[in-house]
Amino acid sequence: MLRFRSGFTMIELIFVIVILGVLAAVAVPRFFATRADAKVSSVAMSIGQGVTEVVEYAVSKGSTQSDLTSMSNAIKDLVDSGRAHKVNGEDVIVEINNIDCIKIAIDTQNGNDDLNVSLISSADSACRALQKSIRKKVYSIPLRGRVVVQ
Repeated sequence: MLRFRSGFTMIELIFVIVILGVLAAVAVPRFFATRADAKVSSVAMSIGQGVTEVVEYAVSKGSTQSDLTSMSNAIKDLVDSGRAHKVNGEDVIVEINNIDCIKIAIDTQNGNDDLNVSLISSADSACRALQKSIRKKVYSIPLRGRVVVQ
């Protein structure tokens, strides 16, 4: 009659631990990369929404204000959440990983108001991913004043 022993041998346990270690080594970096991608996407969506709100404000009021956060809830949320900060009380600098990445400003030269979104040079990979999501060809957007077509 055969008798089966209960439990696992040391070799079997070592194999299970090695397999779990390999799975963790693959899964953990992907998890953190996914979180970073989600953060970049969230900030990019907030910038796009903020630009839309500023344009809508300028169209509906016929004027702009110097403070971007007073014209856009999305930009205000970026500043309030610490993902952006104001410079000179007017311009907004968007950050990723505490690195300045994108500047949003209203240029009021010559009596015209233009919304400018400019990229700040950075070697940070998350910042560069955010910058790639911004279509530079769209900016600057004339908000008020005369548009001269050349």
